[in-house]
Amino acid sequence: MSTASPTYFESAEATDVGRKRKNNEDACLRLPQNGVYCVADGMGGQAGGDLASQAIVAGLQEIFKKNSPTDDDSLAQRLTLFRTGVNQASQWIKKFSDEKAIGQMGSTVVGLMVDPKNPRCAASLHAGDSRLYRFRAGELRQITADHSAVAMLAAKLGRSPESLPAKFQNDLLRAVGLTESVELDKNSLEVASGDLFLLCSDGLTKMLKDEEIKQRLLTGLETPLAALAQQLIDAANEAGGRDNVTVMLVKAGELPPAPANWSSETDDDEDAMTALAPTVVFADEETFAPAQPDAADIHGETPQTENPAAIKFFPPDKSPAASPPPVR
Repeated sequence: MSTASPTYFESAEATDVGRKRKNNEDACLRLPQNGVYCVADGMGGQAGGDLASQAIVAGLQEIFKKNSPTDDDSLAQRLTLFRTGVNQASQWIKKFSDEKAIGQMGSTVVGLMVDPKNPRCAASLHAGDSRLYRFRAGELRQITADHSAVAMLAAKLGRSPESLPAKFQNDLLRAVGLTESVELDKNSLEVASGDLFLLCSDGLTKMLKDEEIKQRLLTGLETPLAALAQQLIDAANEAGGRDNVTVMLVKAGELPPAPANWSSETDDDEDAMTALAPTVVFADEETFAPAQPDAADIHGETPQTENPAAIKFFPPDKSPAASPPPVR
């Protein structure tokens, strides 16, 4: 599905269960009116990876809904709301997994936020190995750095991630829901007219090398964004489709000059606003049912989370009493 933003950006996304998995644990969210774009990749299989990723996007949707855009909006405010929404989801996920004694469940997250006062400025926040890329003038650049064991070892040893043993390939060093709060890495971005941003789960990047992604973006310059997103997913499936795959594309149109006397927000500005962010994201006892994959797309053996429609979100101060911690 594709949406044209009223503020210089067009966006689209596509997601697929892949060829090996039974359920889709990815989730994504586009809020063009807020200048917010997000992809999350759940982990936990039967333990509820689908719930974890959906908790993130549901929390973000709720917190931005409660804070509709105004003329006073700033990029720092958007970053603060994003951090707050993700961390309240992290708290809910951790409590849920502890209370149900189902072991660890969690999710990656990568978000892109555009400055409401200057579309030539943006920032990303992320945890895990879902990625943000920028495609500009025929060159593809990875903006985020994976929080994974394989990325850390590859950097330390000076080797390519693909050359390392398989046992390191799926270990994350940071994710939403493993603890009650999660540190999100921030990257500040300069945006130029025509820039194309790609947010994706690792179902794309484990199937296609960066050079392959780059070539498909090059040949798809005149392709509508929704069709281009689907083409990338089809390519990942053709390469094996070993995981769920989600692709979100955000393209900058013709951008105006930066406002006179404009300066970007500082980290201090963002930190000062954290205390002002809403403390409750999820409505009291709001029933939450993750979307289920189309039956025709089921190919693997990973079982669905049992009765997801019965799972309820609670505000942080009204969650049920915790059960003994799970045996890991």
